Amino acid sequence: MICITVSNPRALVIFCMLFLAPLVCTSEEEIELPELAAILKDSVVVLEVDRGVHGSGIGTGFFISSNGIIATNAHVVESARRILARTHDDTQIDILTVLAVDHKNDLALVQAAPGQYSPLRIGESSAVRTGEEIVILGNPLGLDFTLSSGIVSAVRGANALNGAGPEVPHLQITAPISFGSSGSPVLTLSGAVVGVVISGYVAAQNLNFAIPSERLMELQAASADSPEEKELSSGISLLPLAISAVFFAVLGFIYFRFLREPKGVST
Repeated sequence: MICITVSNPRALVIFCMLFLAPLVCTSEEEIELPELAAILKDSVVVLEVDRGVHGSGIGTGFFISSNGIIATNAHVVESARRILARTHDDTQIDILTVLAVDHKNDLALVQAAPGQYSPLRIGESSAVRTGEEIVILGNPLGLDFTLSSGIVSAVRGANALNGAGPEVPHLQITAPISFGSSGSPVLTLSGAVVGVVISGYVAAQNLNFAIPSERLMELQAASADSPEEKELSSGISLLPLAISAVFFAVLGFIYFRFLREPKGVST
């Protein structure tokens, strides 16, 4: 055993700060917000959802694998006939299938068309502490790729608002969100995803909620074990066109057969 005798206590403190502290420090390096925004924009997409007769909608998604798996909310892809992902440089990507849906935690995974994508790193939401700074990159009110920041206000259990809020354990956050932010990643300043935005409480200010990233990892694992794919249309559906054609054909038959006055010969 080697013993070191230090006569100067101040020198010992400096030695520990310089050489021992880096060995026990486990926190990840934080990234400046402008740099973080530049990194995130390659991994976050706008989701434009066509629901047919049920209308359309927008949301946010983000890549969690290099082969094109995108995470978002279940309510974003609900009743979808076609989904189009749009990147920050306006590249449009067809979403081929809905891979998995977790209605209880309002999460969904969809598969983009083949390509090479930049996934975000999934962090451990169980390590998140109240007061920790976070950022969100999403599409509030269609304002594409908006970066907002805030803190984790609390780590809450289910039904913290007696039915008015999420019915599952969740993160309460102050980063501003709006319609279109659903499915946005909630990230630490080191760029790790610790949650997925699900909703906000409109009767209050900056009272917003996110599902912990552990639930997302569980859904991804379950999807890999037993996928439940739902194929989406990759273009214009022929069914509405066929229905319209039949309708107008019947209308034309009725008009020419029963309603149009016959042309006679004048005398």
